[in-house]
Amino acid sequence: MIELRLLKYFLAVANEGSITRAAEAVHTSQPNLSRQMQELEESLGCRLFDRGKTVSLTDSGELLRRRATEILRLAAKAEAELSSDELTGTLSVGFGEMKCVQDIARLAVEFRRTHPNVRFEFFTGTADQVKEQMEKGILDVGLLLEPVEIEKYHFFRLPERMRYVAVMQDSCPLARKNAVTPDDLVPYPLILPARANVRNEISAWFSKRFKELNVVAVNNLSANTSVLVAHGLGIALCSEGISVPEGAENRLAVRPFVPELSFAAVLAWKKSPARPRLLEAFIRFAKKFFLADAD
Repeated sequence: MIELRLLKYFLAVANEGSITRAAEAVHTSQPNLSRQMQELEESLGCRLFDRGKTVSLTDSGELLRRRATEILRLAAKAEAELSSDELTGTLSVGFGEMKCVQDIARLAVEFRRTHPNVRFEFFTGTADQVKEQMEKGILDVGLLLEPVEIEKYHFFRLPERMRYVAVMQDSCPLARKNAVTPDDLVPYPLILPARANVRNEISAWFSKRFKELNVVAVNNLSANTSVLVAHGLGIALCSEGISVPEGAENRLAVRPFVPELSFAAVLAWKKSPARPRLLEAFIRFAKKFFLADAD
């Protein structure tokens, strides 16, 4: 088993690109650090460094760098959670680009009013990326937009549902309508979400006309999608509340689907026999914050 101390030494060499500078950074001698890295390579049975004028990482070294960063981060998180009776530490929350992120912002503000020594670390990515980070223990909580497979997680649904909308250039003829139907959209080039589960729901919404669609692109994050729309690639189908690039606000129009297509957002966390005290407190607070108005 690799000691945490060796992982810290290894990351110092990887970051500094020099045994000498790394030894200074971790307050040990250059010969000792060199020996420790050689022993680490021997114990793992692979070469981690290409040694020349500067020290660079091999493919195996790059893999270890990613894993070492995750391990040391989790170790520091565990130490912070266990070292104090105060509710302190860092809570890591992941989410995609969706309207209800505004609610997460309000939740974070209210939670810190009660627990001012807690800090947040936010991660933005696709639902699959958020779940991957939760699975590794890097993220404590994820805000996910259904449909999503969450069998491995505890969760609760937020009361407000997120509608799906069509984002188009303001000059598009459909911008003159209050809402869009499947028949309206069929003649236009379309940009669909990358998530297969969501595309399946959109396919069901279009029904038999789905096979007639002119799909010019798929994309995973709405901020990028709105840029594509602004430049005329097509009409994007995505959840409401997308990010709009600066300067494009007056060039884009957003119209809801008719009939409505909407999904619930869920706040999810990994199933575990024992949850850290900070996470437990946050979940209780979040349920009260979101669900009190729904009762």
